[in-house]
Amino acid sequence: MTNRVIWLSPIGQLLFQSGGMGWLFDAILGQLISVVFLVNRLFGENRAYFAQNSCQGMIKQGKRHIDFLIYDMPTTAVNVAAAHTPNILFTFFTTQSVGFFFLTQRVQQNLLK
Repeated sequence: MTNRVIWLSPIGQLLFQSGGMGWLFDAILGQLISVVFLVNRLFGENRAYFAQNSCQGMIKQGKRHIDFLIYDMPTTAVNVAAAHTPNILFTFFTTQSVGFFFLTQRVQQNLLK
C-alpha cells in the first residue's frame, strides 16, 4: 500500500475546507440546487397553471381578500414579538434570568401542543 497525498489547488482548498468559506460555499451550492429543482418542478410540469393566472386576476383576488390581512397582521406581530422576547430581554436582565424565561416559554409551548 502506498500513501498518496492529494494536492488541492488554492481554489479547491477554499471550496472544500471545513470552516467559514467551505461552509459558505456549501450553503450557496445547496440553495442553488434547491432553486434549480424548484423551478424545474414548477415550470416543467404545470405550465398551464401559471398561464391561467394574470396580474389583474391576482390584484382582484388581493382586493377581495383584504380582510385577511387586517386580521392576520396583529396576530403575526404578537407571535413574532413573543418569539424574539428573549433577545430583547438580554439588554435589561442577566443571561441567567433570560435563559430561565426562555426555558419556561419552551416548556409552556410544548405543553400546549
